[in-house]
Amino acid sequence: MKSKIKTMNKKSYQVSDASIKRYWKMWESNRHRADHKYPLELFDEWSDKENFSTYAYWDALKVIIKDDLVLQGAIINDYRETKRKLNKIADAFEIINDLNANNQ
Repeated sequence: MKSKIKTMNKKSYQVSDASIKRYWKMWESNRHRADHKYPLELFDEWSDKENFSTYAYWDALKVIIKDDLVLQGAIINDYRETKRKLNKIADAFEIINDLNANNQ
């Protein structure tokens, strides 16, 4: 699952209550669909509809993730999977470096 990579440089942005209510309405309708979206995909779609800036995206995520445990779990699982893949890459480079050191 590809997600937007955004950086946060500003201290804060207040996400409106109306915007948060629209997220929960979208979340509820998604929950009842047979082909429901992955939680981060749903969040990204909502943030696009809200036309959030980079700063607002991160602040909205901080607000929503406090109550959306499904999204929280999905982000934690994505983090673990990414970490596992990076560890495999690091292991491969370690093997390559060992082989190069032995061949010199």
